[in-house]
Amino acid sequence: MFAMSQISITGISREGMAILGTGIGCLILWNFVALEWPCFLCIASVALFSGIPASSVFASAMGNWIIVFLMSSFMIGHALNKEGLTKRLAIMFVTSRTVKKNPWFFVLFFLSGALFTSSLMSPT
Repeated sequence: MFAMSQISITGISREGMAILGTGIGCLILWNFVALEWPCFLCIASVALFSGIPASSVFASAMGNWIIVFLMSSFMIGHALNKEGLTKRLAIMFVTSRTVKKNPWFFVLFFLSGALFTSSLMSPT
């Protein structure tokens, strides 16, 4: 990490330069790419490069750690849905040979599929 007492030639500390560079980079991304993911990139880069503890950065940006957790799990869940993994898993669990033998196996595999899928993404 950066030393807190170092001052660069311009009079701005290295931490300040890191924050300034992050802000300029996010402004460029906001204008030319998108709004959603550059916001998270900005928060993460401030937590990584500024010397401020990540818990206080996320607390001031999001309010609580659970917000960060839920938003991350929503992003992972969206990516899994977008790639079709959840649909393939559901089809695999429901159409196996074991399921066709007994209705109780269908219920067991259906609930096991829901359990397995919800372990990869937020069930909310």
